[in-house]
Amino acid sequence: MVILVIGISLRRTPRSFAMGRALALVAAGAVVLNGIGYAASWLVSWNFTRGERIAALLSIGMHGFAVAAALLVEAGFPTATTLPAVVFGIVEMTTNAGLAKWFNGSR
Repeated sequence: MVILVIGISLRRTPRSFAMGRALALVAAGAVVLNGIGYAASWLVSWNFTRGERIAALLSIGMHGFAVAAALLVEAGFPTATTLPAVVFGIVEMTTNAGLAKWFNGSR
């Protein structure tokens, strides 16, 4: 369902804005922000068990992008303003899936 919402948001985004330098800059920012969030959650949960640390790491930020995008659209801003939230959501879901697979294999 989340992929469907992201697809609809991107479909409604003007093509000229969704391409080029703006998209690359937004994606780079999303990767950096995502990395900082993972590092912070891992450090804050230092005294948890391994399983609790992994859960804390993977649960941070999973719904934040959807809330941000919905708030922007409902506030009447142009659809293009949701692009950072959508890109962050894609980065978040991709890296979470990769980390979950990595943690599962490194027991």
